[in-house]
Amino acid sequence: MTEKDPLEQAVMEIQERILEEERRIYSPIVIEESRNPYNMRKMEDAHGWGRVTGSCGDTMWIYLKVRGRTITEATFVTDGCGATMAVGSRLMKKAEGMEIADVLMMTDDELIEELGGLPEDSLHCATLAVSTLHKAVDDLYAKGVVG
Repeated sequence: MTEKDPLEQAVMEIQERILEEERRIYSPIVIEESRNPYNMRKMEDAHGWGRVTGSCGDTMWIYLKVRGRTITEATFVTDGCGATMAVGSRLMKKAEGMEIADVLMMTDDELIEELGGLPEDSLHCATLAVSTLHKAVDDLYAKGVVG
């Protein structure tokens, strides 16, 4: 049996501590969404988009394509933390296929519930995501894409 390199062993221990802390703070859904974000990319041919900078300094961009009054594709980009990525990812999944009127009624509380909750100091991430989605819808109206 070979002995592990001390540096490799130290890195493995640190990684395990980080994972334990992450599991203590975040729901499994938040962890999964942040590690594998859905549609996290800029959409070059979007019909409308919005950009909002949150109270913590994180910025989110959301890009939308629509057919009639239905969102057919939604993507996002953020410079934010894992919680911001998680809420953006979950919101893109939720928004696709929704009617514009339903999107405008969406709240950050709904998003937080879908994620299995967020720590108190990450609640603003959901507000950032929903505000950005609403701003992207406003852009659709301003461009006359939906009326």
